Amino acid sequence: PNAVDQTPVRRAKAAWDADRLAAFRRREGLDGREVVVFLSRLEPSKRVDRLVEAFSSLHARRPRATLVVIGEGADGPLVAAAASRLPQGSVRLLGGIFAEDELAPWMLSARLFAYPRAIGLSIFHAFGFGLPVVTCTKPGGHGPEIDALEDGVNGLLYPDGDTDALAERMERVLADDALRARLAAAAQATVDGEGGW
Repeated sequence: PNAVDQTPVRRAKAAWDADRLAAFRRREGLDGREVVVFLSRLEPSKRVDRLVEAFSSLHARRPRATLVVIGEGADGPLVAAAASRLPQGSVRLLGGIFAEDELAPWMLSARLFAYPRAIGLSIFHAFGFGLPVVTCTKPGGHGPEIDALEDGVNGLLYPDGDTDALAERMERVLADDALRARLAAAAQATVDGEGGW
């Protein structure tokens, strides 16, 4: 099956020790924030605008939440327009970041990885950073990599197109530390060791 070489991910994680990561979070204003991250191309099939819409509902209930969108593409202006309707600073549009060491602190600062639809290899990138994945049920135009996600084990699924359900799944992970820890451990285990993807 398709997979992501976890060696660069592991190397980048190791380079960001607790002190370096804490300094990054302070510098970026992430202390005390509940970070949700999206990382991929901003293409119409991925419906990142729906993620921003769902996040708007989530943010109204959890004002410490911050959505970080990493990527560029055809839907960039649409996503930026949607983000402009939310409170300033609640959505961070970072553009494309391609160096693993530069991506690592954002991923390590996040509590979950949200990908509205059409997920592919990004699922393994998220799992490599120990991030639970929230994405839609089939059919959602996903790549075959979606088979690595087990609903309630290493991530959560929501009905495709239902932004209220997307917001609810994200909130469930942010609000329940025990659930998040269990999903995160299983996400990491999915790509580690014998039989990993």
